[in-house]
Amino acid sequence: MKSRRAQEAVDPIFSADTINALAHFYAGAEDLGNPLISPMYADFHGFPSLRIDVGRDEIFLDDFLLIAEHARAANVPVELTVWDDMWHIFQAYASVLPEGQQSLEKMGSFIRQTVLPQREIIERRHENEPGKR
Repeated sequence: MKSRRAQEAVDPIFSADTINALAHFYAGAEDLGNPLISPMYADFHGFPSLRIDVGRDEIFLDDFLLIAEHARAANVPVELTVWDDMWHIFQAYASVLPEGQQSLEKMGSFIRQTVLPQREIIERRHENEPGKR
């Protein structure tokens, strides 16, 4: 991925070499193209809505853009925000970084709007099962 080399000068968290080493460590003997190892190769058909927040200075920028493209091609609704001047896991600095706090708030809103309503539907189904009254 182009951003792995292009962004490593501005992403304070990872370098391309570190990412490659960690990927091989994580995958072990498995092929890095295995969709169970990397979501870049996943089949997104049937996936629920996704929210992706990525920093423009992030080493994984191209990876996340590709994941969003693949998910959209599989008709998965995707909310993608690319944050200017932000790096990998910038949300971890939310206590001192307004963009990190804003990203977390957007994620929370997304969860409340997409995940919680589904949970309520599932709970109602279980309440109406025979013997559950």
